[in-house]
Amino acid sequence: MDSEILKAEVMRAEYAELREASDYAGIARRLNASTTDANPEPQGQTPKRLTLDVVFQAIAEAAPADVAKLSAIPGWIVERVEQALAANDRAKMGNYLQIVGSQLSAASKTALTSLLAETEPDPNWVGVVSGPSVAAALGLGVVSASDVQWVLNS
Repeated sequence: MDSEILKAEVMRAEYAELREASDYAGIARRLNASTTDANPEPQGQTPKRLTLDVVFQAIAEAAPADVAKLSAIPGWIVERVEQALAANDRAKMGNYLQIVGSQLSAASKTALTSLLAETEPDPNWVGVVSGPSVAAALGLGVVSASDVQWVLNS
């Protein structure tokens, strides 16, 4: 550990109160705490999460006559569509659209294709990410209270 770098850091104004109180452990905790930074990656887009209600609404708005045709779709397909919707699996949803496509009008197919293309901001993106501790950023590794005490009293 480079004691000169450590001493230069702990002599900064932000540690003054802890230094005056001889709170070596407090200084070490602050040096070893992870920092936070704004996420350098912009928030991306992901396929918009859909529900069966949204799918039915799109069909009803595009071609109301197609709503009656929905009862002809086998239950196993509806179950698999619900699973694909829950998993937000666009490939499977597109495949099931192809399967039932012969029962729907061109307007409904267009509406569903548009729906499958919609995106939304990535819900898993976080605006703040953890960064290295001050000690790690300075190349000091983990700093102990005794390290702090030693550099302040030497």
